[in-house]
Amino acid sequence: MSSAPFDANRDAPPRLVLRFAIATCIGLALAACAILLVVRHFSHVQAERAATVQARVMASSVLRGTLLERDFAGPAADRRLDALDELFATHVLEEGVLLANLYAEDGTVTYSTDHRLIGTRSSDLAHLREARAGVIRGDVTTTGDPSGAGSRKALRVYAPVAVPGGTGVVELFQDYAPIAVAAQDAFLPVAGIFQLVLLVLLVALVPILRRVTRRIQRQMDEIEDLS
Repeated sequence: MSSAPFDANRDAPPRLVLRFAIATCIGLALAACAILLVVRHFSHVQAERAATVQARVMASSVLRGTLLERDFAGPAADRRLDALDELFATHVLEEGVLLANLYAEDGTVTYSTDHRLIGTRSSDLAHLREARAGVIRGDVTTTGDPSGAGSRKALRVYAPVAVPGGTGVVELFQDYAPIAVAAQDAFLPVAGIFQLVLLVLLVALVPILRRVTRRIQRQMDEIEDLS
């Protein structure tokens, strides 16, 4: 009659070990998810920085030698508009840029690959001033049809362009799809290695918990024999 309570108590430690194992697995899984999210975010940040650097190189090399001071003074028209169209179509749009704008000092669009924007004014004057001062700014946005139909995710970059007589500002909307692919390519190997390490830890944990369970069970059996 007195052995039943003792048998119930004897089963408790192995159950505690099992609960500990389950809690450890859950904790490792949650930690893995959190770390992978951080790594994924870092991969996207690095890819966006690389794209921003590419935009700056484009502005300081291709555009620097071809744009004129008057391209940032007033809306382009006639032959100059055609020349800018050819320039941007050949050297900018083919590099994954969806939309490009040139700005006057007051924020007026003096040229755009979307001619409907020429003559409009930007409300983001702070970024334009920073770009004119040499600061590169990039943010994720969308470009395309204002109604949302055909809109595409893009990385918008404001970059300075040195021209004879001053500095202009170009706004480039880069297609985000290649940036996302680059981030994924950088993330997947890290995620694979991390998951492999996690799997090794779990596999190594199983025999350890098994030995602990057996030792506890053996000690409890010895205690029962002594009683």
